[in-house]
Amino acid sequence: MALFDVPGTDEYEVEDEVGHGTFSEVHRARHRATGGLVALKHMFLQEEGVLPTHVRRELRLLRAVQHPSVVSLLGVKQQGFSVALVLEHCLTDLRVLLARLRGTALDAAVAKAVAQQLLQALAACHAAGFLHRDVAPSNILVASSGAVKLADFGQARHLPGASSNGVAGEPASDEEEVAGGLTPGAALCTRWYKAPELLFNSRSYGPGVDLWGAGCILAELLAGRPLFPGSSDIAQLALMSDQLGSISEERWPGVRELPDWGKLIFQEQAARDLGAALPGAPPDAVQLVAGLLQYNPDHRLSAEQALQSPYFRQEPLPAAPDVLLGVVLHALA
Repeated sequence: MALFDVPGTDEYEVEDEVGHGTFSEVHRARHRATGGLVALKHMFLQEEGVLPTHVRRELRLLRAVQHPSVVSLLGVKQQGFSVALVLEHCLTDLRVLLARLRGTALDAAVAKAVAQQLLQALAACHAAGFLHRDVAPSNILVASSGAVKLADFGQARHLPGASSNGVAGEPASDEEEVAGGLTPGAALCTRWYKAPELLFNSRSYGPGVDLWGAGCILAELLAGRPLFPGSSDIAQLALMSDQLGSISEERWPGVRELPDWGKLIFQEQAARDLGAALPGAPPDAVQLVAGLLQYNPDHRLSAEQALQSPYFRQEPLPAAPDVLLGVVLHALA
Protein backbone atom coordinates (compact mmCIF):
# COMPACT_ATOMS: atom_id res chain seq x y z
CA MET A 1 0.00 0.00 0.00
CA ALA A 2 1.20 3.49 -0.84
CA LEU A 3 1.69 6.07 1.85
CA PHE A 4 -0.17 9.35 1.61
CA ASP A 5 2.67 11.64 0.58
CA VAL A 6 1.80 14.64 2.76
CA PRO A 7 4.13 15.76 5.55
CA GLY A 8 2.57 15.16 8.94
CA THR A 9 0.25 12.30 7.89
CA ASP A 10 2.69 9.45 8.34
CA GLU A 11 0.49 8.20 11.18
CA TYR A 12 -2.01 7.08 8.52
CA GLU A 13 -1.66 4.46 5.83
CA VAL A 14 -3.73 5.06 2.71
CA GLU A 15 -5.80 2.17 1.41
CA ASP A 16 -7.34 3.70 -1.72
CA GLU A 17 -8.81 6.82 -3.31
CA VAL A 18 -12.53 7.20 -2.75
CA GLY A 19 -13.18 10.45 -4.57
CA HIS A 20 -11.74 13.56 -6.14
CA GLY A 21 -12.83 17.00 -7.19
CA THR A 22 -11.46 20.14 -8.79
CA PHE A 23 -9.33 21.06 -5.78
CA SER A 24 -8.93 17.87 -3.78
CA GLU A 25 -8.58 14.12 -3.55
CA VAL A 26 -10.15 12.01 -0.82
CA HIS A 27 -8.44 8.83 0.34
CA ARG A 28 -9.55 6.19 2.79
CA ALA A 29 -6.78 5.73 5.34
CA ARG A 30 -6.18 3.69 8.47
CA HIS A 31 -4.61 5.01 11.65
CA ARG A 32 -1.49 2.97 12.25
CA ALA A 33 -1.80 2.89 16.04
CA THR A 34 -5.55 2.28 16.46
CA GLY A 35 -6.55 0.70 13.15
CA GLY A 36 -9.43 3.15 12.84
CA LEU A 37 -10.56 4.33 9.41
CA VAL A 38 -10.63 8.00 8.42
CA ALA A 39 -11.03 10.00 5.23
CA LEU A 40 -8.09 12.19 4.25
CA LYS A 41 -9.08 15.12 2.08
CA HIS A 42 -5.81 16.12 0.46
CA MET A 43 -5.26 19.56 -1.11
CA PHE A 44 -2.20 21.32 -2.45
CA LEU A 45 -1.53 24.98 -1.73
CA GLN A 46 -0.51 27.57 -4.29
CA GLU A 47 1.48 29.48 -1.68
CA GLU A 48 3.33 27.84 1.17
CA GLY A 49 1.42 28.05 4.43
CA VAL A 50 -1.50 30.04 2.92
CA LEU A 51 -4.86 28.29 2.85
CA PRO A 52 -6.92 28.83 -0.32
CA THR A 53 -10.40 30.28 0.09
CA HIS A 54 -12.18 26.93 -0.38
CA VAL A 55 -10.08 25.35 2.38
CA ARG A 56 -10.71 28.24 4.78
CA ARG A 57 -14.42 28.01 4.09
CA GLU A 58 -14.56 24.30 4.78
CA LEU A 59 -12.51 24.58 7.96
CA ARG A 60 -14.52 27.52 9.19
CA LEU A 61 -17.84 25.71 8.84
CA LEU A 62 -16.63 22.37 10.19
CA ARG A 63 -15.24 24.06 13.29
CA ALA A 64 -18.36 26.14 13.82
CA VAL A 65 -21.02 23.50 13.07
CA GLN A 66 -20.66 20.28 15.03
CA HIS A 67 -23.82 18.27 14.44
CA PRO A 68 -24.66 14.56 14.12
CA SER A 69 -25.73 15.11 10.50
CA VAL A 70 -22.62 17.06 9.49
CA VAL A 71 -19.39 15.18 8.74
CA SER A 72 -16.91 15.54 11.61
CA LEU A 73 -13.49 17.16 11.33
CA LEU A 74 -11.00 15.07 13.32
CA GLY A 75 -7.87 17.07 12.59
CA VAL A 76 -5.83 19.11 10.12
CA LYS A 77 -2.37 18.24 8.84
CA GLN A 78 -0.58 21.14 7.17
CA GLN A 79 3.01 21.65 6.11
CA GLY A 80 4.62 23.48 3.23
CA PHE A 81 2.52 23.30 0.10
CA SER A 82 0.02 20.71 1.28
CA VAL A 83 -2.85 20.29 3.71
CA ALA A 84 -5.00 17.30 4.61
CA LEU A 85 -8.29 17.43 6.46
CA VAL A 86 -8.80 14.35 8.60
CA LEU A 87 -12.53 13.56 8.41
CA GLU A 88 -14.70 10.80 9.77
CA HIS A 89 -14.89 7.86 7.39
CA CYS A 90 -18.15 7.25 5.53
CA LEU A 91 -19.18 4.26 3.42
CA THR A 92 -20.59 5.93 0.34
CA ASP A 93 -22.53 8.92 -0.94
CA LEU A 94 -26.13 9.29 -2.03
CA ARG A 95 -25.17 9.65 -5.70
CA VAL A 96 -23.60 6.18 -5.70
CA LEU A 97 -26.53 4.71 -3.77
CA LEU A 98 -29.10 6.10 -6.21
CA ALA A 99 -27.06 4.86 -9.17
CA ARG A 100 -26.96 1.35 -7.67
CA LEU A 101 -30.76 1.38 -7.34
CA ARG A 102 -30.98 1.86 -11.13
CA GLY A 103 -34.02 4.10 -11.16
CA THR A 104 -35.92 2.34 -8.38
CA ALA A 105 -37.31 4.66 -5.73
CA LEU A 106 -35.63 4.38 -2.35
CA ASP A 107 -37.51 2.58 0.43
CA ALA A 108 -40.06 5.06 1.82
CA ALA A 109 -38.77 4.99 5.41
CA VAL A 110 -35.15 5.26 4.27
CA ALA A 111 -35.95 8.17 1.94
CA LYS A 112 -37.67 9.90 4.84
CA ALA A 113 -34.63 9.37 7.10
CA VAL A 114 -32.24 10.76 4.47
CA ALA A 115 -34.43 13.83 3.88
CA GLN A 116 -34.89 14.46 7.60
CA GLN A 117 -31.18 14.28 8.42
CA LEU A 118 -30.28 16.46 5.43
CA LEU A 119 -32.73 19.10 6.61
CA GLN A 120 -31.38 18.85 10.16
CA ALA A 121 -27.86 19.45 8.84
CA LEU A 122 -29.02 22.45 6.82
CA ALA A 123 -30.92 23.85 9.79
CA ALA A 124 -27.71 23.68 11.86
CA CYS A 125 -25.62 25.31 9.13
CA HIS A 126 -28.13 28.10 8.54
CA ALA A 127 -28.54 28.76 12.27
CA ALA A 128 -24.77 29.28 12.44
CA GLY A 129 -24.91 31.70 9.51
CA PHE A 130 -23.58 29.44 6.76
CA LEU A 131 -24.82 28.49 3.30
CA HIS A 132 -23.63 25.19 1.82
CA ARG A 133 -24.23 26.23 -1.83
CA ASP A 134 -23.77 22.76 -3.33
CA VAL A 135 -26.48 20.55 -1.86
CA ALA A 136 -26.32 17.53 -4.17
CA PRO A 137 -26.36 13.73 -3.75
CA SER A 138 -22.58 13.47 -4.11
CA ASN A 139 -22.19 15.63 -0.99
CA ILE A 140 -24.54 13.58 1.19
CA LEU A 141 -22.68 10.68 2.81
CA VAL A 142 -23.71 7.60 4.78
CA ALA A 143 -21.52 6.68 7.75
CA SER A 144 -20.86 3.15 9.00
CA SER A 145 -23.28 3.90 11.84
CA GLY A 146 -26.11 4.39 9.34
CA ALA A 147 -26.19 8.14 9.95
CA VAL A 148 -26.55 10.57 7.03
CA LYS A 149 -23.85 13.26 6.86
CA LEU A 150 -23.75 16.50 4.88
CA ALA A 151 -20.21 17.04 3.57
CA ASP A 152 -17.96 18.94 1.14
CA PHE A 153 -18.09 22.53 2.32
CA GLY A 154 -15.61 24.01 -0.15
CA GLN A 155 -18.32 26.31 -1.52
CA ALA A 156 -19.77 27.14 1.90
CA ARG A 157 -20.29 30.82 2.59
CA HIS A 158 -20.54 32.62 5.91
CA LEU A 159 -23.09 35.37 5.54
CA PRO A 160 -22.01 38.91 6.46
CA GLY A 161 -23.05 39.89 9.93
CA ALA A 162 -23.54 36.34 11.18
CA SER A 163 -21.32 35.20 14.03
CA SER A 164 -19.34 31.95 14.02
CA ASN A 165 -16.14 30.43 15.31
CA GLY A 166 -13.34 31.54 13.05
CA VAL A 167 -10.32 29.63 11.82
CA ALA A 168 -7.25 30.49 13.86
CA GLY A 169 -4.99 32.84 11.98
CA GLU A 170 -7.54 33.59 9.27
CA PRO A 171 -9.65 36.73 8.76
CA ALA A 172 -13.36 36.47 9.59
CA SER A 173 -14.40 37.56 6.11
CA ASP A 174 -13.51 36.19 2.70
CA GLU A 175 -13.08 37.73 -0.73
CA GLU A 176 -16.82 37.80 -1.36
CA GLU A 177 -17.41 40.13 1.56
CA VAL A 178 -14.51 42.30 0.43
CA ALA A 179 -16.07 42.45 -3.04
CA GLY A 180 -19.39 43.47 -1.51
CA GLY A 181 -21.49 40.58 -2.75
CA LEU A 182 -21.83 36.85 -3.17
CA THR A 183 -20.25 34.71 -5.85
CA PRO A 184 -22.47 34.88 -8.98
CA GLY A 185 -24.86 31.95 -9.07
CA ALA A 186 -23.57 30.60 -12.38
CA ALA A 187 -20.33 29.58 -10.67
CA LEU A 188 -22.03 27.54 -7.95
CA CYS A 189 -23.76 24.26 -7.27
CA THR A 190 -24.37 21.06 -9.24
CA ARG A 191 -26.73 22.01 -12.07
CA TRP A 192 -29.60 19.56 -11.45
CA TYR A 193 -29.97 20.90 -7.90
CA LYS A 194 -29.31 24.58 -8.60
CA ALA A 195 -31.91 27.11 -7.46
CA PRO A 196 -33.45 29.38 -10.12
CA GLU A 197 -31.91 32.52 -8.62
CA LEU A 198 -28.48 30.97 -9.16
CA LEU A 199 -29.37 30.04 -12.74
CA PHE A 200 -30.22 33.71 -13.33
CA ASN A 201 -26.75 34.57 -11.95
CA SER A 202 -27.91 36.37 -8.83
CA ARG A 203 -25.35 37.75 -6.38
CA SER A 204 -27.97 38.27 -3.71
CA TYR A 205 -29.35 35.06 -2.25
CA GLY A 206 -29.74 33.24 1.04
CA PRO A 207 -30.48 29.86 2.65
CA GLY A 208 -33.18 29.22 0.06
CA VAL A 209 -30.53 28.05 -2.42
CA ASP A 210 -29.82 25.08 -0.15
CA LEU A 211 -33.49 24.31 0.40
CA TRP A 212 -34.15 24.18 -3.34
CA GLY A 213 -31.42 21.54 -3.59
CA ALA A 214 -33.00 19.63 -0.71
CA GLY A 215 -36.36 19.70 -2.52
CA CYS A 216 -34.80 18.32 -5.70
CA ILE A 217 -33.11 15.56 -3.70
CA LEU A 218 -36.31 14.59 -1.89
CA ALA A 219 -38.12 14.44 -5.23
CA GLU A 220 -35.37 12.17 -6.58
CA LEU A 221 -35.59 9.89 -3.55
CA LEU A 222 -39.34 9.57 -4.03
CA ALA A 223 -39.36 9.11 -7.80
CA GLY A 224 -36.09 7.23 -8.32
CA ARG A 225 -34.92 9.74 -10.91
CA PRO A 226 -33.85 13.40 -11.00
CA LEU A 227 -36.69 15.88 -11.32
CA PHE A 228 -34.76 18.44 -13.41
CA PRO A 229 -31.89 16.68 -15.25
CA GLY A 230 -30.93 19.60 -17.50
CA SER A 231 -28.03 19.34 -19.93
CA SER A 232 -27.36 23.08 -19.65
CA ASP A 233 -28.49 25.98 -17.48
CA ILE A 234 -31.05 26.98 -20.12
CA ALA A 235 -32.34 23.42 -20.34
CA GLN A 236 -32.53 23.39 -16.55
CA LEU A 237 -34.78 26.44 -16.52
CA ALA A 238 -36.89 24.96 -19.31
CA LEU A 239 -37.48 21.78 -17.30
CA MET A 240 -38.45 23.82 -14.26
CA SER A 241 -40.89 25.87 -16.31
CA ASP A 242 -42.43 22.74 -17.81
CA GLN A 243 -43.13 21.25 -14.39
CA LEU A 244 -43.69 24.26 -12.12
CA GLY A 245 -45.03 26.75 -14.65
CA SER A 246 -43.39 29.72 -16.30
CA ILE A 247 -41.08 31.91 -14.25
CA SER A 248 -42.72 35.33 -14.22
CA GLU A 249 -42.91 38.57 -12.29
CA GLU A 250 -46.34 37.49 -11.06
CA ARG A 251 -45.02 34.25 -9.57
CA TRP A 252 -41.74 35.76 -8.41
CA PRO A 253 -41.75 39.55 -7.88
CA GLY A 254 -38.34 41.03 -8.67
CA VAL A 255 -37.14 38.23 -10.94
CA ARG A 256 -36.81 40.67 -13.85
CA GLU A 257 -34.06 42.46 -11.91
CA LEU A 258 -31.77 39.42 -11.87
CA PRO A 259 -28.64 39.76 -14.06
CA ASP A 260 -29.50 37.11 -16.68
CA TRP A 261 -33.27 37.54 -16.81
CA GLY A 262 -33.31 39.34 -20.16
CA LYS A 263 -31.21 36.64 -21.87
CA LEU A 264 -33.96 34.01 -21.60
CA ILE A 265 -37.56 34.10 -22.82
CA PHE A 266 -39.92 31.17 -22.26
CA GLN A 267 -43.47 30.71 -23.44
CA GLU A 268 -46.20 31.01 -20.84
CA GLN A 269 -46.87 27.61 -19.27
CA ALA A 270 -49.16 26.44 -16.52
CA ALA A 271 -47.81 24.29 -13.71
CA ARG A 272 -48.22 20.53 -14.02
CA ASP A 273 -49.42 18.23 -11.26
CA LEU A 274 -46.35 17.63 -9.11
CA GLY A 275 -47.87 14.46 -7.71
CA ALA A 276 -47.86 12.94 -11.19
CA ALA A 277 -44.09 13.45 -11.33
CA LEU A 278 -43.75 11.64 -7.98
CA PRO A 279 -45.88 8.52 -8.50
CA GLY A 280 -46.71 6.73 -5.28
CA ALA A 281 -45.54 9.58 -3.05
CA PRO A 282 -47.97 10.43 -0.23
CA PRO A 283 -49.70 13.84 -0.39
CA ASP A 284 -47.67 15.23 2.53
CA ALA A 285 -44.43 14.36 0.70
CA VAL A 286 -45.65 16.08 -2.47
CA GLN A 287 -46.65 19.13 -0.43
CA LEU A 288 -43.23 19.25 1.19
CA VAL A 289 -41.45 19.09 -2.17
CA ALA A 290 -43.74 21.83 -3.48
CA GLY A 291 -42.91 24.01 -0.47
CA LEU A 292 -39.18 23.62 -1.09
CA LEU A 293 -39.45 24.21 -4.85
CA GLN A 294 -41.00 27.66 -4.79
CA TYR A 295 -39.55 30.02 -7.40
CA ASN A 296 -39.71 32.95 -5.00
CA PRO A 297 -37.02 32.31 -2.34
CA ASP A 298 -39.09 34.30 0.18
CA HIS A 299 -41.86 31.72 -0.15
CA ARG A 300 -39.58 28.69 0.07
CA LEU A 301 -39.75 26.67 3.29
CA SER A 302 -36.85 27.06 5.68
CA ALA A 303 -35.12 23.92 6.95
CA GLU A 304 -36.83 24.30 10.33
CA GLN A 305 -40.23 24.71 8.69
CA ALA A 306 -39.66 21.70 6.45
CA LEU A 307 -38.78 19.55 9.47
CA GLN A 308 -42.23 20.32 10.90
CA SER A 309 -43.94 18.73 7.89
CA PRO A 310 -46.50 16.00 8.74
CA TYR A 311 -44.56 13.85 6.27
CA PHE A 312 -41.97 13.06 8.96
CA ARG A 313 -44.58 12.12 11.57
CA GLN A 314 -46.65 9.71 9.51
CA GLU A 315 -46.06 6.02 8.88
CA PRO A 316 -43.66 4.77 7.86
CA LEU A 317 -41.55 6.80 10.28
CA PRO A 318 -37.96 7.67 9.27
CA ALA A 319 -35.86 4.51 9.21
CA ALA A 320 -33.57 3.77 12.14
CA PRO A 321 -29.81 3.95 11.40
CA ASP A 322 -29.40 0.15 11.32
CA VAL A 323 -32.20 -0.18 8.77
CA LEU A 324 -30.73 2.58 6.60
CA LEU A 325 -27.32 0.96 6.84
CA GLY A 326 -28.75 -2.40 5.79
CA VAL A 327 -30.31 -0.88 2.68
CA VAL A 328 -27.01 0.81 1.79
CA LEU A 329 -24.92 -2.34 2.30
CA HIS A 330 -27.36 -4.40 0.23
CA ALA A 331 -27.21 -1.86 -2.61
CA LEU A 332 -23.41 -1.78 -2.52
CA ALA A 333 -22.99 -5.57 -2.41
